[in-house]
Amino acid sequence: MFTHIVKESTFIEASLVQDMRDPESILNYEVWDESPESFMKAQMTKPYRAAFEKMIVDLKIERTPAWYSTIDDWKRA
Repeated sequence: MFTHIVKESTFIEASLVQDMRDPESILNYEVWDESPESFMKAQMTKPYRAAFEKMIVDLKIERTPAWYSTIDDWKRA
C-alpha cells in the first residue's frame, strides 16, 4: 500500500511505528493535504487499499481512526 500512496498528489508523509513496550501494537500514521471527508472519499476507496483493509478485518484488528491538526512543529536547524 505504501508504495502506492507515496505517488498520490495529496500525500505528505507516512510512518508505520511499533510500540516498544507492546510489539503487537502498531500505529499507521499518514499525513495528507485533504480534509477528513475528502480523504475518506478519495483515498479509502482506492483499489490498492482493499488488501490492507481486508487484512485488518480478517485479523480482527481493533482500529480507531483519528484526525489531528497541527498546533505547532519544530525542525532541526
